[in-house]
Amino acid sequence: MMSNVKKKDVPLISISLVAILFIAAALSLFPQQSADAANAIYTFVTRTLGSAVQVLVLLAMGLVIYLATSKYGNIRLGEGKPEYSTLSWLFMFICAGLGSSTLYWGVAEWAYYYQTPGLNIAPRSQQALEFSVPYSFFHWGISAWATYTLASLIMAYHFHVRKNKGLSLSGIIAAITGVRPQGPWGKLVDLMFLIATVGALTISLVVTAATFTRGLSALTGLPDNFTVQAFVILLSGGIFCLSSWIGINNGLQRLSKMVGWGAFLLPLLVLIVGPTEFITNSIINAIGLTTQNFLQMSLFTYPLGDGSFTRNWTVFYWLWWISYTPGVAMFVTRVSRGRKIKEVIWGLILGSTVGCWFFFGVMESYAIHQFINGVINVPQVLETLGGETAVQQVLMSLPAGKLFLAHIWV
Repeated sequence: MMSNVKKKDVPLISISLVAILFIAAALSLFPQQSADAANAIYTFVTRTLGSAVQVLVLLAMGLVIYLATSKYGNIRLGEGKPEYSTLSWLFMFICAGLGSSTLYWGVAEWAYYYQTPGLNIAPRSQQALEFSVPYSFFHWGISAWATYTLASLIMAYHFHVRKNKGLSLSGIIAAITGVRPQGPWGKLVDLMFLIATVGALTISLVVTAATFTRGLSALTGLPDNFTVQAFVILLSGGIFCLSSWIGINNGLQRLSKMVGWGAFLLPLLVLIVGPTEFITNSIINAIGLTTQNFLQMSLFTYPLGDGSFTRNWTVFYWLWWISYTPGVAMFVTRVSRGRKIKEVIWGLILGSTVGCWFFFGVMESYAIHQFINGVINVPQVLETLGGETAVQQVLMSLPAGKLFLAHIWV
């Protein structure tokens, strides 16, 4: 088992807390200056390294597919039978994919692509609308999950097969290269990824809180303000911490099943009570366009223009997914003892992709149907009232809309 993982790096935790508090204080006391500095750093990174990130993610996908289909795919990660049933194990992966911000992006993301599309497509055109769902499939699909998969395989092999103790990033780098980052440099490596993960989680929680409180306000009349949003964030964090404290067997496994079934039930009901034929055709068409244009989407930089779409969406998404890799890799390592490498690969890049595509395909296709039939002008609502209101209005337009709005709290 992984009892040796429970040893705590007190200095790293202390430094991380101080760094996070410092960043939070800077954002609170100097919001505009902090935003300008963050934008400057982000612009520099995406302009300088954006193309490299695109190529590396594509190579990561190719590498994990090679591992799955080669003799290395039969390597078993640890002795004994798998701890969890295949269904429970896959639900845990799907749960990781359908994170807290998925509801927001699953309804509203297509509208951003419609207004500012990639591949040099004219904004607000029929082609832009047709490519809006495929781009969601691309950004939440196999390439993204390949980053999780590669990191998870490295960590799981490091722990289960090589029997190396500890799952810190600096420790894994040392095991692979034979060179350990010494002293402060090792702490800095771990600190950077820890802060990046906290930052990504913060973005997800803020988006989630705003979406949930907007729906709660519509259902109950409660004010949609900072206090209620803070309560939602604390409640979400408390539930997750309680599940973690109870343990994976009794806590996170049950939570993942609940979230997995809930995330499956919402789009399934929308598919049944909504325009089933339109949604089905839209999903199939999106799969075809994503497959047909996959390489172009992966390597699109638009050197003849400003390339803002690639920086603001594709590169941002790849960096966002990468920021989660240490935490996800630790989780996958913990729940995948006894699995073969090829099982982990197909479970992550196929099982999780199918889950994301089903959710996004149904929810976005329904929102597009409401838009083209003049029921809800989602792009306009997005611009004038915000994405949270767009999500609320789309769900409320369903038969028994309040029940669907209430479902996001279950």
